[in-house]
Amino acid sequence: MKTFFQIMLALAAVLVLTAVTAGIGVLYFVQPTDLRSEWQKPAEQHMASHLHDLQRDRDALLKSFLSAKPSTTIKPESLPKSLRVPGLIYALVQRDHITLILYHSPDTDSGFRIWKSGMPADFADQATSIPYVTRFTFCDDYPATPANKLE
Repeated sequence: MKTFFQIMLALAAVLVLTAVTAGIGVLYFVQPTDLRSEWQKPAEQHMASHLHDLQRDRDALLKSFLSAKPSTTIKPESLPKSLRVPGLIYALVQRDHITLILYHSPDTDSGFRIWKSGMPADFADQATSIPYVTRFTFCDDYPATPANKLE
């Protein structure tokens, strides 16, 4: 009986050691990545390098669409260079901001918003290092909240 207990104890120790070693190996070889930030970095870099033009072009675009209906869609080739960020699918012009869509699926849209002034309280976008530019993700499967708005 003592031998059986010792064998079971040794087997349990081997299993625990194997599990711990495998876990450490997985952590060593698998580096977590934020895929969203990887595809958004070129767009943020573009906006940061065109900061002065970005503000001027934002204001001009908002002014030119002042009488247009909200959510007017604009193709990338129709935008000024400062707003033509890498990966841009289309832009939406609102009354107080421009929405740049960089990812679109049937349920989800993601990209950036360029605000005329500070972000309103009824939005909860992620801040960027660029003044008046925020990141957002919208999913129509979830209820509309400050953190889940497309407009």
